[in-house]
Amino acid sequence: IALAPIIGHKYPLFFGFKGGKAIAAAAGAWVGIAQWEVITIGSLLLLFWYFSVENSAWATQFMTWSLMPYLYLTHKPDTWLYAMLATILTLAWTHQADLHKPPRPKNWVKRAWNLWQISS
Repeated sequence: IALAPIIGHKYPLFFGFKGGKAIAAAAGAWVGIAQWEVITIGSLLLLFWYFSVENSAWATQFMTWSLMPYLYLTHKPDTWLYAMLATILTLAWTHQADLHKPPRPKNWVKRAWNLWQISS
């Protein structure tokens, strides 16, 4: 059921099956599944990844993959893990053109990494 809005947003019947990338629909589906807990943690993770990598499609993928350990470690139902995996795969499909480029860190991450290597 959680995938229906995501797929419906990506392939809307009334627009010739050409829609968006389904990020908002995925967030809305997770509000329905987990109330605000996963959305709050996911938003914080998305902010971190968005300011860490140059490509927002990779930021979205890293955020959803980062939520998997959270769901597991907080002992959420297994169905939530399966739904998150389905969300990850669906968002990877909708962002496939952007994901062909490898993820690159933003300049501040490169500078921080270089400073860390110099100091150690």
